[in-house]
Amino acid sequence: MLRILTGLALTAALLAAAPAFAQSAHHAAVKPVAKRTAAPATRPAPPKEAAAGTYQLLRLTNKRTVSITTDALTEIERRRHETDEVRWVVSPYAVVRILPRRVISAPDFVPVEPVANAY
Repeated sequence: MLRILTGLALTAALLAAAPAFAQSAHHAAVKPVAKRTAAPATRPAPPKEAAAGTYQLLRLTNKRTVSITTDALTEIERRRHETDEVRWVVSPYAVVRILPRRVISAPDFVPVEPVANAY
């Protein structure tokens, strides 16, 4: 005869069967795994932003206002080359002139104006 267990009777039947399940041949062969010790959490260094005077925003027209975001400052530093000047077209109205690392690390470096008109 098949009995349908519900509620408390089902819970009691499952708890009674648990020790038998844990003693099965399969589970007896499984060895406990040693706990892993987590490495100390270290935060990655924030991306480096370009310093003022090491890049120049060139406006191509006087009909638009162009601005630089902090994300763009990070991108400028990422695009900076060791020896060559880089020009990054950020919009149809503006280009960023990125000075090379060799120039900005020179002892006689003079910072450039942040914005210049190219028209």
